[in-house]
Amino acid sequence: MKNEERIIELLMEYISRTDKMEKEFKEEMVQLRRDFNQTNSRQEALMQEIFKLSKRVGKLEDESQRKHLPKLV
Repeated sequence: MKNEERIIELLMEYISRTDKMEKEFKEEMVQLRRDFNQTNSRQEALMQEIFKLSKRVGKLEDESQRKHLPKLV
């Protein structure tokens, strides 16, 4: 009987540890998802800013080229 009680005790401890590990794993996955989403949002914002700046540079280059071209009369 003593062995059976010990086995039950060990099984209960194992289940408890497993549940705790599963909970920690789920919490970590949620945090990783949040971090991933924040990184994606930041990356998207940076890409939009790069696009705006590249359009602005293109306009500046166009203006610069127009200033250097001889005027046709």
